[in-house]
Amino acid sequence: MQAKAVNGFTSNQVDLVLQGYYGDPEFRFRAELVDRNDLSKIRDLTGSIDLTRSKITFDSTAQDIRRSAQLQVKEILIDLDPWATLVKASGPLFFWRLGETAGTTAQDASGNGRTGAYHGGFTLAQAALTQGDQTDNSVTLNGSTGYVDIADASWMDITAGSWEAWVKIAAPIGSNQPILARNTSPSNIAFSFVAAATTGFVQLILSFDGTALTTYATSANVCDGVAHHVVATYDGSFVRIYVDSVLVLKTAQTGNIANVTSAIRAGANVAGTNFLAGTLDEVSLYSRALTGTEIRQHYQAGSDDLRQIDFDRDFVKLYGAVKMQANGSDGTPWAEWPLGIYKLSSPSRSSTELSITRPIIAQDYLCSLLQNDKLGSRWTVSGGENYITGTHGVLAVIQAMGIDTSSWSITSTTKTLPSTLDFDINTSRLDIVNTLLQAINYQPIRSAPDGKGIIEPFVLPENRATEDTLNCDVNSQVEASEVTEQTEIDSVANDIILSQANPDSNSITSEDSNSKVTSATSTVITGRRNVAFRELDVADQSTLDALAQRDLSLAANASKRIQLKTIPRPFHDNEDRIKFIDQTTRTALNLNIDTIEESWGLSLDPATPMDHTLRRIDIVA
Repeated sequence: MQAKAVNGFTSNQVDLVLQGYYGDPEFRFRAELVDRNDLSKIRDLTGSIDLTRSKITFDSTAQDIRRSAQLQVKEILIDLDPWATLVKASGPLFFWRLGETAGTTAQDASGNGRTGAYHGGFTLAQAALTQGDQTDNSVTLNGSTGYVDIADASWMDITAGSWEAWVKIAAPIGSNQPILARNTSPSNIAFSFVAAATTGFVQLILSFDGTALTTYATSANVCDGVAHHVVATYDGSFVRIYVDSVLVLKTAQTGNIANVTSAIRAGANVAGTNFLAGTLDEVSLYSRALTGTEIRQHYQAGSDDLRQIDFDRDFVKLYGAVKMQANGSDGTPWAEWPLGIYKLSSPSRSSTELSITRPIIAQDYLCSLLQNDKLGSRWTVSGGENYITGTHGVLAVIQAMGIDTSSWSITSTTKTLPSTLDFDINTSRLDIVNTLLQAINYQPIRSAPDGKGIIEPFVLPENRATEDTLNCDVNSQVEASEVTEQTEIDSVANDIILSQANPDSNSITSEDSNSKVTSATSTVITGRRNVAFRELDVADQSTLDALAQRDLSLAANASKRIQLKTIPRPFHDNEDRIKFIDQTTRTALNLNIDTIEESWGLSLDPATPMDHTLRRIDIVA
């Protein structure tokens, strides 16, 4: 469960509001569009999601993806400033639009008066590469002598920055094709933003001492005869490269870019050995790193792609909040919690006279990405590797997709594989990760509501602290008339037998039996032995014993379920431990039990009650 204490409010203050101490509580839900690479906010999705027809669900019994949502999304176009206006508002050091029809001067649209000069083989007045601004032109360079430059000056001595342009290059050639460079090779080098030789992959080259070079290479080919928006940024901590606003590289880096005495050239390096063969447009340099949101806006304005949501690539982040009695630390009266980040899938379309809507299945972004990325070759985790941090362990499986795990909540382990474990072609990365985590008795991987990944050990329900309390009384948030109890006895396993599945490991088994006279499903009370057997890969005997105890506990807990409705409780998360109190017998069930929340459904319509299914904690160990 997420902490109730948010925005400067205490847990007790939140509870008082939810209990109706000040009157009926007021709820709010909202959505944001976030970048799929660093999960940063792109824009609010005000008006584009019909919240009254949308719902989030969580189901701990799901095999792969536990958190999902059903969203009703309206197709809406955004209103952006024109391309050139957005670029100028971002504060470039110079902004060469390269739209001249005659002469040798490249005008600076930044307002800083830093004009460039055309040299060599160039052809002006070519069609603009920005579909969103066809009033301006571009320049085609011949690949051997053509370029634009500006003489050396102190304002070029940037310690961090951004390099931005539109390019259209037919094919890779045998040398790097510079887009923007300050590079008098070999000992007077600051930067080169290029399409790489032979491959056409966009890359950034930086020097921090003027001589030694560090190359940040992507696998994004921009030499395909299509117009591309390319941006590289460096903020003193990370180098990032974007193609058509998609982040294609993020690499940690520190240090200041070297101060050198060299001109800046667009379309060539200053040494005059490499030239760009293609069309160049809208070139700009900045002394700071543009944000992902700025880059997205620049691309959308320049490409004339004004969709509010790109259903093929965007993620949606949802929030739920309750209104408090005073303003919190952010100056608003809302106690607000994130409700997860979701990858959109199956976006069918339907239209009316006034709009187009999409009923969309949305899934936990992390598990969805891992589930849908499958091996193209065998993945081998060698004996002796650490399950989580090994060369081919859990983190390596995830990071191979380019996912940044640096801010995740990860509980380390010292356990290593007893023998080599192979995963076949077409196995999903989610299956690999969860197989490795199960082998050390960890929870399946998940993302927290704020989007950060969580890798943590499994803890028996009875050993967890109570996280929330539901009182069925006069101040209750529980709909007293909507509580039902379901009991299952005969189908519940009370004897668990587990065996090591890997034939290359030592043969070990474990058995755990429920013989508690206080348990309704035990062998003693039922008079029968209901065995559940399975084989699995595990680290060692102690882990296998813990997994047997885990299976036995989960089976016994499922014997009694309580289904109920409450007012919205947007801080709910992953299998929360909840004490259900019915001392006033308002439901006539008179249930006072400790429970684990098996599933819940939260409508994004504030007027709709929240659904819960709770499992009784039956201590069998």
